[in-house]
Amino acid sequence: MVKSVDSSCRSRIGKQPIQLPAGVTCEIKDNFVTLVGQKGQVALNYPRALEVKVEQGQLIVVPQRHDASAIWGTIASRLRSLVKGVSEGCSRIVRITGVGYRATLVDNVIELSLGKSHRDRITNVPKDVNITISKDSTSLTISGCDPSIVGNTAAKFRKLRKMNPYNAAGISLDGDIIRRKEGKKKK
Repeated sequence: MVKSVDSSCRSRIGKQPIQLPAGVTCEIKDNFVTLVGQKGQVALNYPRALEVKVEQGQLIVVPQRHDASAIWGTIASRLRSLVKGVSEGCSRIVRITGVGYRATLVDNVIELSLGKSHRDRITNVPKDVNITISKDSTSLTISGCDPSIVGNTAAKFRKLRKMNPYNAAGISLDGDIIRRKEGKKKK
């Protein structure tokens, strides 16, 4: 038996309305929310246990069943970040640190020199993501309208060469905290 939704299972994040800025349109159809803005278009599939509606320029997420309270805040938070993404865009900066470590763009293929015997070639970048390489070839700016795709793309770059805690060489995202370790001491 499914219990009715009462006030005791309220999500603090889920019950906050999501403001739709000027220039962002929202279409809801068959458990899909499609947001269109200046920076692009994104869609989110949400579970049937939730209801998403637009009222007075705001997106409102309402649980339909008691067991929906577990996903209520998550979907509301994802919608909030998608609204921000289509209106302002989102970006992540990937830093490449190390002697001889650099990135180059050759024929729409990103080549990374990361101290290996070969260069890593990145060809499968999502089409919704723009990647720019800095002039000194030591940082990449990944931008797009869907924060989850931008973040996953940045994580794929970081996975190629994780930051070494002894000499701080590798790939890190802007804002990462690298805990340095002390090397062996001479006696």
